[in-house]
Amino acid sequence: TYPGDVPKQSQSILGEALTYVYDNGVSFGDLGIRFDQTDEQGSKTSSRVSLGRRFREERLEIALVAGTGFKIPTLYQLYEPTYGNTDLKIENSKSLEFVVEKQFVSRDQMQFTAFDHNFKDMIDFSNSRYRNVDEAKTRGFEFESRIQVVDSFRFSPSYTYLEATEEPSGDRLLRRPRKSWGVQLDYFRESWTVYMNYQYRGERIDS
Repeated sequence: TYPGDVPKQSQSILGEALTYVYDNGVSFGDLGIRFDQTDEQGSKTSSRVSLGRRFREERLEIALVAGTGFKIPTLYQLYEPTYGNTDLKIENSKSLEFVVEKQFVSRDQMQFTAFDHNFKDMIDFSNSRYRNVDEAKTRGFEFESRIQVVDSFRFSPSYTYLEATEEPSGDRLLRRPRKSWGVQLDYFRESWTVYMNYQYRGERIDS
């Protein structure tokens, strides 16, 4: 609910999903489809398909993942008295990702993901109001690793490079830094764990 004359609003979503998973120990993949029905904005369908291969001797996995998705505007984005926009459309997206994961004998792990995401009617916030961006693209790569220094101590660094632009102008999207990185330190005991996490976000455009 909101103060003043704004009436109480509600939103309901009914979804059904089907997923097929395949794995013969060497090749693996999945195929999925989801149907969602909203009370105000009709029905939407999203899908996902992935195909990968394991190289057991090298402790290596590679996979290609493609999918479609959508995001329904929240009640806050639609009806908040100052920032809301009742004309918001559903955000639609198409994604393609290439994933490499490496396991080491020492229990260390490394994962690299390259991604390319395309959006139509992306929900964004600018000029003090929620709006739809007609077309947008985010692309880049992510790297993360888990290093078991000793049995009781783990070091986990991560790094992301992101290009997020409004198309076809190429203007950078707001509040999305090109570079970000983080590190987490975990200390284990038999009955408890202590961890410290630090995240850095690079320079970004805010207005």
